[in-house]
Formats: sequence, C-alpha cells, structure tokens
Amino acid sequence: MANNDLSKKNEDYLFRLKKELSKDDKIVPEKLDDVLKQTSTQLLEGQKQGKTAVQLFGTVSEYVLDIKDPKGASARRQRALQAARTSTVKQAQREDPMGGKNVFDFSFKTEFIDTTLTLAIMFSLFYAVSTLLSGTKQSAQAGLGVISILGISLITGALYTMIARYVSSNPKDGASKKPIWIKIVSVIAMIVVWLGAFLLMSLIPSTINIPLNPIALAAIAAILFAIYRWWKPKSGLPKGLLVIGPLSTNATLQYREKYGKGVKK
Repeated sequence: MANNDLSKKNEDYLFRLKKELSKDDKIVPEKLDDVLKQTSTQLLEGQKQGKTAVQLFGTVSEYVLDIKDPKGASARRQRALQAARTSTVKQAQREDPMGGKNVFDFSFKTEFIDTTLTLAIMFSLFYAVSTLLSGTKQSAQAGLGVISILGISLITGALYTMIARYVSSNPKDGASKKPIWIKIVSVIAMIVVWLGAFLLMSLIPSTINIPLNPIALAAIAAILFAIYRWWKPKSGLPKGLLVIGPLSTNATLQYREKYGKGVKK
C-alpha cells in the first residue's frame, strides 16, 4: 500500500516514526518494515474514519515506547488518560468554580448556615485584630460582645441569603425574572434592616452582651473555622467563601442563556 494514499500529516507521522525507530539498534530492519506497514495500514483506515494519528497511537514518542515495551503500553495509556481527565476537570473548575450549580440547587437552610458561619469567622477575626490594634482590652468598649457578634452574623447571613435568592432568576422557572427596580429596592431594604440590627446590638448592655478580649475572639474564630471545615464537605456546596454570591450570579447567567434577557410573565 503506497504511502501517498495517506494525508500529509499522516505521512509526516510515519516519517518521524521511522526516524525514531531507526535510532534503536535493537529494532532489526525486518521488524521496522513490519511496524511501518502495519502502522501505515492503520493510519489509512483511521484516516477514512476521520481519526488522526495521535488519536490512534498517541504522539510519536509515546508510540515508540509502546513498540519497544508493549507490556507497559496499557499502563502508560491509563496514566495519560487520567492526566487528560484531570486537566479537563481543572480547566472546567477554572472556567466555572461552581461546577454549573446555582443558588436554587441548594436549600435556604444550607446556604444560610454556610454564609452565617463564614461571616461569624470573619467578624470575630476582624474585631480581634481591630480591638488589639486599638489598644483596648475589651471589645465591649466598642459595643461588641458575644451576643452582638453572633447576632449580627445570624441577621446578616439570613438577609444576604434571602436577598441573593430573591433577586436571582431561577433557570427552572421562566417567570422568575424580576425587574431591576425590585432588585434595587430589595438591596436597599436589606441594608436598612442590617444597619438597624447593628445599632440595636450595640445598645445591649455589657452585663448581657459579654465582652471579649482579642484572644477570646480569636479562639471563637478558630472553633468556628473547625466547625466550618467539618460541615462544608457535608453541605455539598462548592468550595470557596460566601459562595452564595457566585451561585446567585450563575443562576442569572443560566436563566439568560435559557430564556434571554427579557422579563418573563
């Protein structure tokens, strides 16, 4: 069978294969001819099916290794396949860290717990550092204590989760898209409620709102972080902090892709 029946790319592949195999003194001319004929035949058959040489045999270097060590060929192919799959997964994660999930794929409770734990850790660390830098020994001097920190975390977590779900468009519901003015009003309302809650928390007397020093605040943050690390894998949520934001964005993007930008009624 003549090589000129092959495409230029396949001819080049065969030429480079011959060149590499010719460097090995252990491969006698008869074996070399047999390999080249067999490869040429398979290339031609694959060519008719639209398959490339690399798809059939791998790169020239990989194919040479297979010819020299047929027993190890399967293991090498498995490693190469696994590496390709891993690369594909990593690429997909870079393009969409949320794995195609959106805010409506999880319950309010799950997202609320994730958001509240994250905020409690962040607030505890922030107040620990700010109290330490300010030179005060007790966070109560700034109106901060156990109840205020936990209360603000719970209220903020609930409001943030509620608004993120409310202003997002559900890809499974064509009538879920809301006008922009409703979204703006909702966000403003959330901010007003949050500021009011923050003010009320700061008015709680220190006899009830137990004051905490920087060390205690840091310890609480560490305990909450340990709980968070234990709970996160069980939640099924994607990795990352405050993932409800990206999940909300994903919901809107998926809605637009499915229904377009118009408001559905």
